[in-house]
Order: sequence, then C-alpha cells, then structure tokens
Amino acid sequence: MPDKKTVELAYAERVREAIGGIRVNPREKPDFELVMPDSRTWGLEVTEAFLSETHARSVKHRDFLRRTHHGRPLSKDDRKQTEEVEVVVTSPTGGLPMHQARGLVTSNSASADPFQVTESEHALTIARAIEKKTDKAPSYDHYPAYLLGVATHLSFGPMTGAASFPPALREALASSPFAEIYVMEHARESGFSPLRQRMLELDYLNVRSLVQRDLPPRARGRRPEWWWVERVLEGIGHRGVHVDKSLRGASVIVGEASVGTAPRGEYLASAPPSDREQAVLNQLVEQAMETMMWVALRDGRRALAPVSVLNE
Repeated sequence: MPDKKTVELAYAERVREAIGGIRVNPREKPDFELVMPDSRTWGLEVTEAFLSETHARSVKHRDFLRRTHHGRPLSKDDRKQTEEVEVVVTSPTGGLPMHQARGLVTSNSASADPFQVTESEHALTIARAIEKKTDKAPSYDHYPAYLLGVATHLSFGPMTGAASFPPALREALASSPFAEIYVMEHARESGFSPLRQRMLELDYLNVRSLVQRDLPPRARGRRPEWWWVERVLEGIGHRGVHVDKSLRGASVIVGEASVGTAPRGEYLASAPPSDREQAVLNQLVEQAMETMMWVALRDGRRALAPVSVLNE
C-alpha cells in the first residue's frame, strides 16, 4: 500500500488539475499549500470517506479478507458490519465446482443489495468526512482561505439533484470553513464534483423560480430580483452569500461558487428590509424549504453503485 502522504498527494494533484494554473506544496496542517498564479497562497486539506470503519479497513488493509481464509476472528465491530459467506465457483456449463472459498460481504448498507448504496447514504458519508475536518480546522496554519478534497471509495453521479444534498450534508456545508469542497471518486478520474458550486446552482435555479412566481406584486419595484434571491439563499442555509454587482449585471457568490443573476438596475438594495419585506422573505424561505424537502423525497431514488474495490 502507498504511504499516507503519497495517497494525499495524488488527491491534491486532482484538485490542482481541476483548478488549473496553481502549484502544490506539501505541508502538515493543512496537508498542502496551494500557490495561485497571482502568488496568493491557500490551504488544502484532503481526506478519504468510507461508509464505516469496517469499510475503511476492508479497503486499506490487505489482510482484512485473508484473516477469514485462515480462520482468524474479526473484531466485534467488523462482525456487525459484515457477513461471512461461502463462495463456490463452477464451470460455465454449471458442472462440478472449480473453486470454493470463504469471503465477506458488507451488511451495513440500507440497500437491498449489500454492495450497493443509496444516494442519501453516499451524501451522509461525505457529510461525516466534512464534519471531521471542520472540527480540526482551528488547528490549521493561517491562510486566507481553505479548500477540502474528499476522496470517496463509493461511486456517485454528478451530484446536481436535490437528493444529493439531504439536510445532514447541507448542515455540514453550512458549518464548514472551507471555501469549496471537492468530492472525487478514488477509482475513477472522471468522478469529481465541487459541492458548493453544485448546491448553489441547484438552489439558485429553484429560488429564482420561486421568487419570480410567488413574490407579491407590492414587493416588486423597490428591490431587484437578485436582492430577494440572495436573502432567500441565506435563509435556506447558504453561509456568506453576497452579490457582486457591476454595470453588466450581478453574480451571487458563496465561497468559490458563483452564478449569474438578473441585470443590476438602480434600486434601494442596501437599506435593511422593512417589516413587510421581512415577512415576505420569511414566507419565501419557508416555501423554498418545503419545496426542497418535497423534491428531495421525489428524487430520492436509489443511486446503485459498488461500495468499494479492494486494493490489491
């Protein structure tokens, strides 16, 4: 097995390639320093995400399965997470057995097939990894901003639907200090998603549609559309939302994520909301939350994927 720093460097290189034009220097707290083209330096922490400690041992330790072949007992936790089975390999014609051995299958997945996980299970695994690194962030050396790379030993899709962002993952992102969190598949180069950008794109489209459809006529005119969108996004959990306004328009920005909005216009956008505007905002936030929960339930179909591929 490669040593820990070699594995971390491989993940850091994938983040470097995704951002482009930067240099990666090994560190300790955080794991790497990123030198930007304009010489700014950021911190990068990388970690791996597993369904459980048993799942991690099954991937990272070669002797995990060999112990069963030689009759060595598993730990109590491992026995709860796995099931020992007899594996019989027969000839293609179904004749006499060609090989017989013992093996393990994971039994900690809520899916019907123990080698497959739901989209929610994958999201919860990522949320736990983010929370662990968030707890350690206060000990990092000082940098203007930090990024996090999470390498998962699960397969996942593009993470653009509501079911990809259940409440637990949203809460982990809201409390995290990382400007962007990149989730990557350990075994597949093309599996890569920037979480804040994906969630902002998803929520921005939903919130903007909600504002355009349900904003009362009496609330229009004094504030631009982007003002309402910005505050509803804050209300549903996006931390540090701000709007970058220019003569060409405006962009809603959260950390390293951004999306374009309607033309800027000239409005009294900087004044605090009135009591009537705040009541409208509260109503829009409540509607947005209800819509998010409904869509997540509707789209919460299984995302069937292999749990892991054991390293040889």
